[in-house]
Amino acid sequence: MTDIIKETRWEWGGELNLVEDASMDMIEATMTDNSNQFPQQNEDKPFVGVVYNAGAFTKQISGSGVAGTPSAQAELYKAMAMSEVIVGGTSVTYAWTGDITGDATAFTIDRAAGNTFKQSMTNSLGTGVFSFRPGQPVRLAMALDGLYIEPTEASLSNALNGDATPVVAKGLSATVNAAGLLVKEFTLDMGIETNSPNEDIASANGVDNPDIISAPPPVWDLLVERPALATLNFMNLFTTQTKLSLVIPLGTVAGNIITFTSDGFMVEPPRQPEAAGNLMQRIRFKCSTASGDTALTIVET
Repeated sequence: MTDIIKETRWEWGGELNLVEDASMDMIEATMTDNSNQFPQQNEDKPFVGVVYNAGAFTKQISGSGVAGTPSAQAELYKAMAMSEVIVGGTSVTYAWTGDITGDATAFTIDRAAGNTFKQSMTNSLGTGVFSFRPGQPVRLAMALDGLYIEPTEASLSNALNGDATPVVAKGLSATVNAAGLLVKEFTLDMGIETNSPNEDIASANGVDNPDIISAPPPVWDLLVERPALATLNFMNLFTTQTKLSLVIPLGTVAGNIITFTSDGFMVEPPRQPEAAGNLMQRIRFKCSTASGDTALTIVET
């Protein structure tokens, strides 16, 4: 039977996870054309240079279903250089640190009907973008770099992840500086950069594990209906360089509550995008690294 691509399931952290928009190249490599100035040697075969891999997917985020137990996102957050603190039975907190060290993760993708074509990459690090859109599951789009592993004809062996139902962006009480907003969409860009391919003469494929070389403060992009100036004057907050404090609570059931908290400063003036109907404002701000501020935490309870 001909294999049919479906790319809907990835394994990591010992579990099988459902994902969207998944892709992993068969193989990434550099090539060297071995032609030279001697005509009789122009037909020499090219050299395969360094060999590595990269992949991407989108995951609908959710809690584990049990407060104080890490969800499937745990490996993804740590691959983006976030710290993890577990309080058993209560909470799991992930925090942006700015450190250029992340916990490398192994990923395996099922690409064929019958689960017979398995591709993998290991020691993976990368970046992600969260998106919050009304009535939609909150999504995390990941882009990862890692080491190449030869594909196999085998089934994905782990059980399907048993996390709670993905949280949906509706019924939220998102606030900025404690003021409620009528939100059209949020995005959060983690902005991580790696050095893949991390060339290394001593390694079998000419590359070592990728490293995080840049972990800048994440950037929020908010599209909101313009609040009354007495409620929240974004223009004044920009000109006075006043700190913004954002809180986004997702979910209401224990084990599936995820709260984003972030302090930051606007990186450009408020914008008024073209839109039919209500007057809108687009606000972009970078998470604060100042002492005492909460740059970014994601708390699962």
